[in-house]
Amino acid sequence: MINLVLIVQRFTPYDKVGARRWSKFIHYLQKNENLKISVLTQSYYSAFDNPWNVEFDKEKVDIIYINDFFSIIQKKFPLFNRLTYFIQYKLLKYTDEGYGFSKKAFKFLKEKESKITPTVIIASCPAFSTCYFAAKYKIRFPQKKVINDFRDAWIDGFFAWNKSIDASHPSYKKQVEMESFALNNCDIVVSVTPELIEKFKSKIKDQKVATHLITNGYDKRDYIISDLSYPVQFDKKKINICHFGTLDFGRDDEFLKLITASEIPENFVFFLIGTITEKLQKEIRGKNNIVYIKQLPANKLRPFLFYSDFHLIINDPEFYYAYGSKIFDAMLYLKPIAYISKENSLSSKYKSSKGFFYSDSSVTSNESLLKQMASYKYLQDEIPNYTTFEIENLAKEYYQLIAN
Repeated sequence: MINLVLIVQRFTPYDKVGARRWSKFIHYLQKNENLKISVLTQSYYSAFDNPWNVEFDKEKVDIIYINDFFSIIQKKFPLFNRLTYFIQYKLLKYTDEGYGFSKKAFKFLKEKESKITPTVIIASCPAFSTCYFAAKYKIRFPQKKVINDFRDAWIDGFFAWNKSIDASHPSYKKQVEMESFALNNCDIVVSVTPELIEKFKSKIKDQKVATHLITNGYDKRDYIISDLSYPVQFDKKKINICHFGTLDFGRDDEFLKLITASEIPENFVFFLIGTITEKLQKEIRGKNNIVYIKQLPANKLRPFLFYSDFHLIINDPEFYYAYGSKIFDAMLYLKPIAYISKENSLSSKYKSSKGFFYSDSSVTSNESLLKQMASYKYLQDEIPNYTTFEIENLAKEYYQLIAN
């Protein structure tokens, strides 16, 4: 029997996208008869019931909630958030919001070592500190197999989030060292895009550390189309183009560049469903061909996913090599994709395929994108084959890493 311990700050029923990857993987990994799984996670309030459509066998999966002192205080006494922030980041030198959770989770694992008897430990980040504490655990228990799962780049985005400091700042130096330590003191580094794998490879000095690509993906069980009503906001005489999720950190500007690239066809209507910046809200106010709808629960979102004529995907200009989670909804529903990003591994793979329309966000490229969309006639059998991104298949691949 393999005793797998997953340490992940965000896990179902947390309903934001950070919980999706591992909530789904554990759902499928539990089907392996030789796996016993313990999940150490932080408890969160969720607005939606079972947001990731997952079920766990209590005989196979033990979910253990680890709540550090500051997370408890912040939940019960939100008025003290500024004080707890000061204590965590200024006095205790925490590096991220999961630092306290990660530290306490690994302390719990060490204390319960004889009871849990972990064979394989997977640390998921963000929070990035989780992988750092996993590396410290590996130093203490070198016989244990440790997999550090990096969903995002760590240091690459540091200055985007910390605009007031530079490379000489102690916090930056500390996190550079933490990242290097986490990458070089584990058995396997897993990441989610080829670009990220190459970034991490360049930072790994220990030749014993392997790297492996396991992307995010879509769950075919989420394809639920029974009792779906055509959205009242849609007009069957129009081309209804939906962007799902968040438009911020430059994605809002990329959208504005698209709608000002040339004259938008009269039959185009853009639906922005999720969260957008105040700046973008002001810019689109009064435009009849742009509709803003705030975040919707899964059952109300599904008709838009299924009936939209195009899914619009806009990548962050800085982290363009990431595959945004909403690309996988488009793949699940076999919808035509309008993809705006700097060239990356995903655009390179599909940009010549029917049903996948690509723009690098330049004026000429955006103009071409709009013209291609206007003339496209949807045929489902022309949509690219995306089965390599099925989470069930990806979970089988992850199992091979765990078991071998």
